[in-house]
Amino acid sequence: MTLKYYRLKYSFLSLLIGVLIALAGFSCGSSGNSGSNGTGQDPMALNLVTLYSTVRSITVHVAYEPDAVPFTGAFSDGGQFWSVLENNLNALFLGRIIEPDISVPKDLSGMEQIPKQFLASWTTAQIDTLAQSTWDIPQTSTSAEFYVLFVNGYFKDQGAVYQQVIGVSLGGTSIVCVFKDVINASGYPLLIEEVIEQTTLVHEFGHTLGLVNGGVPMVTDHEDSGHPHHCTNEDCVMFWNNDGSNRNFFIQKIVDSPSDVIFGPECLNDTQSYKP
Repeated sequence: MTLKYYRLKYSFLSLLIGVLIALAGFSCGSSGNSGSNGTGQDPMALNLVTLYSTVRSITVHVAYEPDAVPFTGAFSDGGQFWSVLENNLNALFLGRIIEPDISVPKDLSGMEQIPKQFLASWTTAQIDTLAQSTWDIPQTSTSAEFYVLFVNGYFKDQGAVYQQVIGVSLGGTSIVCVFKDVINASGYPLLIEEVIEQTTLVHEFGHTLGLVNGGVPMVTDHEDSGHPHHCTNEDCVMFWNNDGSNRNFFIQKIVDSPSDVIFGPECLNDTQSYKP
């Protein structure tokens, strides 16, 4: 499949929990970030207007290669790893006229193992092809389907292989891809790797859902002019470079804090206030 429009978003590992960076977008055709249609003709297409207007259920589907198994289980306080993504998605829609029911699998029994792909690197076209061959559940006016792939290998763009890219999201689609080899090679303790994985997912879903100024209008100007589609709030998961003095903030929010919501108030205000 040739995408009419897509935006590459990169998440870079740095220091303790990683640098989350989205690079400049690439376009092929004229369709906007809201997706090419809302009819369900392409199960991978995502229409932001429909998502924020009429969708009543959001389902996250996860598939993984045999050697790229997602982390599952619970933190010491009993909170499940994948509840981090679920709770942050719920926070984006909190208080809207329609608060969709959000379903995120918590263990491997709710995820799908796919055959080993034997690829050392992945282009966006290959990621899209794998998603298309794995799922065919259509988007509808009342239900949105999101697709997360965990693969071996590294991200490849224009002939260059990026061995520090943790995840990518394809704008205009509902596809997110995580490169498990990058996490496995990080050298960090397991608890930190689990935080990295969930933080990456939350960041990439933020881009997929129109943050920052990526399809959902900003209530106040908080886009980093030097890093488009990223937040100026250093304590927001959409900040472009969440390392250094910020690295412990997300660990505490996810592991120790009563709230594991890591979107900043500016981003939450955008999605909660958006009226297409």
